[in-house]
Amino acid sequence: MDDGSCGVVIIARGMGALSGFLSEIIIVHAGLGRLKIFVLDYWIWYTSAFMLELLGSVFAIPFGYLLQDETPKEFMGSVSAAAMALHTLSMLSSPACGNHNF
Repeated sequence: MDDGSCGVVIIARGMGALSGFLSEIIIVHAGLGRLKIFVLDYWIWYTSAFMLELLGSVFAIPFGYLLQDETPKEFMGSVSAAAMALHTLSMLSSPACGNHNF
């Protein structure tokens, strides 16, 4: 891995951490808003969701670049399929993991 790729990894990791932190803050505030403790206008929620998606794409693009750049050509199909399978599995299982009715 050259210096440029290493810099891309560091920036992507930082943006991913920032995105995760901001999403947790928004989730907590959304829960408090549902309880009428913390109420905001709709446009603030929409803007927050848009910004989180923007940060998420900033993390996903360097991941795809590094996946293609660092994987040998003969393993590209299987590595890409494994990465997409893990991503899809996490997306499908997350509602079941977080859906607890207390």
